[in-house]
Amino acid sequence: MKEELQKFHNSVLDKHKKNFYAGVMDKEHVTGFRKMMTFRTKELNSSGEQDKLPPMEGFIGIKDNQKYFFTPDIIDLLPVRIIEPVNEVVDKDQNLVYIPNEIKSFRIKPEAVFETSETSKYEWFEGFFDVSHSEPLQFKAWKMISFANEIGSLCTAVSAGRGFCKTQLGKIMGYITNKTTLTPVGTYKGMLDKVSGTGCLYVDEFKKMDKNKTEAIQDIILQIGGSSDNVQNEALKTSQTRKEYDISEQSLCLTFNLIEEFENPAEFFDNLLRGNKEAMLDRLLQFRFTGRITEHFDKEFNLEQVAEDNKMFYINCAKYLCYLQKKIRSAEYKRRFKYQWSSVLTNRTAPQISDIAWVCDYFSRTQEEFEEVMGCIEKANRDYKVALTQ
Repeated sequence: MKEELQKFHNSVLDKHKKNFYAGVMDKEHVTGFRKMMTFRTKELNSSGEQDKLPPMEGFIGIKDNQKYFFTPDIIDLLPVRIIEPVNEVVDKDQNLVYIPNEIKSFRIKPEAVFETSETSKYEWFEGFFDVSHSEPLQFKAWKMISFANEIGSLCTAVSAGRGFCKTQLGKIMGYITNKTTLTPVGTYKGMLDKVSGTGCLYVDEFKKMDKNKTEAIQDIILQIGGSSDNVQNEALKTSQTRKEYDISEQSLCLTFNLIEEFENPAEFFDNLLRGNKEAMLDRLLQFRFTGRITEHFDKEFNLEQVAEDNKMFYINCAKYLCYLQKKIRSAEYKRRFKYQWSSVLTNRTAPQISDIAWVCDYFSRTQEEFEEVMGCIEKANRDYKVALTQ
């Protein structure tokens, strides 16, 4: 394993995420509505009973299956880091609830940290998970799309061969930003609970799909791909249920194998769609990639030390991704290169191609490089449709 790739190892990145984002709470952790709540002490008094505490107004937050109580003034400061110690109380159902004694603001400031010279931004992009691959141009194209998933607003489906490395870039983004997430196909609420409001929700693999899962992923596509600002939860049942999901800056990416790798082609994604199939395909940009990663990964190095040594690199990556997200949405960057997309685009997919082209333009050194990678992306889009007819 190349030494420069050690910092992108999942085990290393996981250690960084657990250390850096420990105790961090954000808006996606808040559940239910603002209301008056009454708690009891966790410990018993001299009479063997729990003391009832005065009613308090605020919100419940859930993180790592643990409940927290926030006063309204804390909600306005989110995201925050909770500093130990916390008060431990219980609710009416005897569930443990943490009430923070001290919090600190936790905001990642957008900064152009990797633009210190004329070539530094290209070097950063090229070195970001620079693995050996049997189809380097296709992997580069996928890398461009992955960055667009992170900083833009996309709704994509990616069919790629086993070993292509469909989800690793998304995992890396999630470890660094704490916003992008990866989930299997599940219930509608279960997948929405992974939504952070920004970054990308990766939904991986579509096999043995029952009716409920099929309907759930279709609803997700229609909502996120439909340019909605938020999704209202119409079935508030418990205090651990979020009332609203902000999806205004959320990307969605569905990943699965090539159709020829399915024992039963009827289980391939497009063949699973039911109901308003046309509306769903109108929202999705679909790509087909081939080839496989040829890099060998191992753990024959000090994971803790590599995570610590690269702490500032990860933090700077988070700042830079925030900077790029702000830049693409402000429309202040003027694209330098041109590419004539010849395939048919819908009103919903054209803006997505624009976000992808933005990333390709930003990280391409020349017109020739830009045309090459955009040409590969368009071919991948065409190849997806061709594979369905063969």
